[in-house]
Amino acid sequence: MVVSTTNMQNELFSTAVANASSANLKAGFDHLAVELEGLEQPLQNKVMVRLSGKPKEITVQESFDSTVPLRWERNCASRAAVKGVIKKQLPELIEDFGLYFATETLIPNPAGMGSSGASAAAGMKAGLRLVKKYIRNFAFSPRQQIEAAVVGETARHYDNVSASVLGGLAEKIGDDFRKHKVPEWYVLLAKPVGVTKGSTAKGRGLLSDDDKEQYEYGKSIVIARRAIVNGLRGGDLIGLAQTMAQFEDPVERIRAENGFYGAGITARFLGAIYHRLAQDSMAAWVSGAGPYVLAVVGYDRNRLELAKRIFSQSYEPLGYKPQFIEARLSNQGARNV
Repeated sequence: MVVSTTNMQNELFSTAVANASSANLKAGFDHLAVELEGLEQPLQNKVMVRLSGKPKEITVQESFDSTVPLRWERNCASRAAVKGVIKKQLPELIEDFGLYFATETLIPNPAGMGSSGASAAAGMKAGLRLVKKYIRNFAFSPRQQIEAAVVGETARHYDNVSASVLGGLAEKIGDDFRKHKVPEWYVLLAKPVGVTKGSTAKGRGLLSDDDKEQYEYGKSIVIARRAIVNGLRGGDLIGLAQTMAQFEDPVERIRAENGFYGAGITARFLGAIYHRLAQDSMAAWVSGAGPYVLAVVGYDRNRLELAKRIFSQSYEPLGYKPQFIEARLSNQGARNV
C-alpha cells in the first residue's frame, strides 16, 4: 500500500554505503567476486538521496572524485537508484518532488576494485530505503537488489555488483547468485606506480567469445573455480594459495600478452609472484581488471609486511615501486547508515 505523498518534506532522505570488491579471482572470471573493507583508508562509496523540492529534476553532487559524472543518467549511483528502483516503484517522488543525490567516491577507479559497482550498490540501497518510507511492507529480494544495482553499473557486470550488494564471496551460478561467508582475512593490494591501466571495456575487448565461453564450460576452469570457492568459504588458505599459484588463467595471460598490466608484467612475471607468495601460504590474483594484485595473508596482520617485501622485490627488476593498500575480506554488503 502506498502512503500519500501530500505531506512529504525536503528533509526526508536516505543514505547508504557499499564496499569495494575484487572480482574474477582467476578461474572465477565473471563468476566470482569478494567484498573488501579498507583498513588505513576507506574502500567504500557513499550515497545520500533526498527529496529536492524541484519537481521532475534530478541533480547529483560529488564531494571527492572529480572524474565522477554529475549527469544523473551517467552516474552509477543515481542511475541505479532512479532506473533500478524509484522509477519502477514510486515515480511520483521524481515527478512531484525531484531528487538530489550527494555521492562520496573513495574507492580508486580504475584500479580493479569495483568502484562503479559499489556506487551502484550504494545507490540502489539508498533508493530502496527511500521507497520503503512510503510503501508499507515493501519487499525487494537480494536477487532483485542485484538486478537493480546492475542497471547503474557502467559495464553491467554482475560480479563486482553482487559482491558489493551481498558481501562475502558472491558466486554467480547460471542466473542466480549465492553468498558465501568468508574468513575476514587480511589482504594486501599492490599496484606498480606509473602503470595506467586501460578501461575495463578495453580489457574485455581483448577477449574473444571463445575465451569467455571457457569459463562456462571449460572443465579445468570449473574445477579450479570450485577449489577457489571451497578454499575461501572453508578457510583453507594453504589450499587456496596452491590453487591460485598452479592455475594458469587464460584471461590474465591474454591481457598480459597485450601489455594491459604494464610493460614487463607478463603472465610469467605474475606466475612467479603467485608461487613466491604461495611459499608463505599467501594466495594472490589480479584484482578485477587490475592493475592492483591482491594477496591474501590470513589472520595475522603482521604478515602484510612480508607480502610488501615480496611485491617490492618482485617489481624492483622491472623498475617499478609498488603502492600498497591494506584491507581485509568482508561480509557486510551494502547497507543503510
